[in-house]
Amino acid sequence: MEADGSDLDTSTVEPTVTCEEARAELARLLSDPQFHCADRNKRFLQFISEELFEGRQDSIKAYTVAVDVFGRPASFDPGIDPIVRIEATRLRASLSRYYELNGHRHDIHIDLPRGRYVPDFVKDRRSAGGANTEPEAVPDPPVSVQQPDPAFRQPYPNGRARWSAIVLGVVGGLLLGATQLISFLHVPNRPEAVSDQPTVAISTMATDRANGSEAGQLRDAVTAALSRFQTLRISTENSSAEENARYGIVLKYDSSNTLPYLWWQVVDKISNEALATDIEYVSKDSPSWTDPSNRLIGNLANRIAGDTGIIHTALVNAELAKPSLGNGCVLRAHMALKAADRPSLDAVRSCLVKTIELRPNDADAYAMLAMVLLASSGWDKDNDPTARALDLADKAAALEPDSVLGAFAQMMARYRNGQPDAAIASGRRAMDRNPFDAAIALKLGGILFLTGRWDEGISLLSGADGTQDDTILAFDAYRRGAYDEAQRYLQQVRASGCYLTEVVWIATLGKVGRTEEAAQHIAALRRVQPRFEESVSDAMTSRSVAPSLAESLKSGLEAAGLHPR
Repeated sequence: MEADGSDLDTSTVEPTVTCEEARAELARLLSDPQFHCADRNKRFLQFISEELFEGRQDSIKAYTVAVDVFGRPASFDPGIDPIVRIEATRLRASLSRYYELNGHRHDIHIDLPRGRYVPDFVKDRRSAGGANTEPEAVPDPPVSVQQPDPAFRQPYPNGRARWSAIVLGVVGGLLLGATQLISFLHVPNRPEAVSDQPTVAISTMATDRANGSEAGQLRDAVTAALSRFQTLRISTENSSAEENARYGIVLKYDSSNTLPYLWWQVVDKISNEALATDIEYVSKDSPSWTDPSNRLIGNLANRIAGDTGIIHTALVNAELAKPSLGNGCVLRAHMALKAADRPSLDAVRSCLVKTIELRPNDADAYAMLAMVLLASSGWDKDNDPTARALDLADKAAALEPDSVLGAFAQMMARYRNGQPDAAIASGRRAMDRNPFDAAIALKLGGILFLTGRWDEGISLLSGADGTQDDTILAFDAYRRGAYDEAQRYLQQVRASGCYLTEVVWIATLGKVGRTEEAAQHIAALRRVQPRFEESVSDAMTSRSVAPSLAESLKSGLEAAGLHPR
């Protein structure tokens, strides 16, 4: 079927969803960092969607998916190997969880119905329109007020009437002001409210007595992993804090099946709403729950407590409706750093300053303010905001020596201040304190790579499950002369105008002789830095880019028609 914008002629897609709309939603979903899904299942979704778009939905079977997506041999037997059924369950849960949290931003939703592997593209009911079944309100007829005869109007009130009016006005104003003040004081979530990290209660269920000890180990392992993120307060069992917890995490382990599984759910205990539910299948030869090499535990903790995790996302959505100082401000700062637009950064900067005034020992607020200053300033290590950011990061680390966020802020500030070795040392401390945080691995891996520690940097990036830094991977492909591979990575980078991204784009296009396309990226970079050709060497030095990589990039820029200096 041609992707010409016509309606998709299939029972699995509503007639009002065109092929063009479906493709756009698929691309948007796969590129959204909020869509937490393993790369193999993103390929799964891409494959079955493309088959649907091309009119080959009848050929979407477990066998074709196993062979074409998961690399199974031609002898694959779905009755013996349940790989497709297992991954379909995971993909289905990822889609459900994503649209539960982000569906209001999408006119079209993608679903994978149970029992088959053909996706549905459906209009969200909230955006599909339709007739309004409620009758329109009928306005009240205008009230006719009879005006007195102008001949009997008194142009000015007499003295007694005038003073009465003044007294009544003053009293009325005082009453109105008092009413507004009382109303303001009784608003529970006004912007000046101060919030703390939420408390989480963890409970486990065992399917039988044989699983009881493993369930206890599971709870201990998940508790330890979540605590490393330092974003939640975890209650102890049978405590008052557990009863008053904001969120609940329920874990159920069953090892009696042919394929053992871990079922888990995150619940908002105020609304009693399940924020996310999923199943993780466990190999028989997997390490024990308490073994540090068990990556399932780390990945689960990251999905729940990471800065793009389930609880973080729920809290940010609540903060947007009713902003607060304290932890709420830290949460909004995370979001502003991802958006990277000046108004958002300025707003959270003011919020963080107020938080520090109220809580002078709030290490997280100092660390986030440091990173907001870095995001708001240029790459000149001698400018005041960059130097100030390092002072703030050092303050955060001094207030809480074991703070993961403090060590992370130190890494970023030291790197921006031209101290790459010190930055890497801070990054290693952050990784030691929380080896499960993919955001730390991505940033540290990028710094390691750019400074010439190629293998260690790429290894760290590869270990950041479910996420990757396409710009750094493009740099690695460029360094190896794999220019087609570099272009594939760069096509996945949504943000434009980033200095390093544009430089490697231009250099790659120069190497393959696509000078006209390179000119478009040159124009984009000149809009940000009009005379960037004259400062390429300084820019590479300020970013601590390894000399051999910097020279290779200059060679590519020259091939694109530039004269870098």
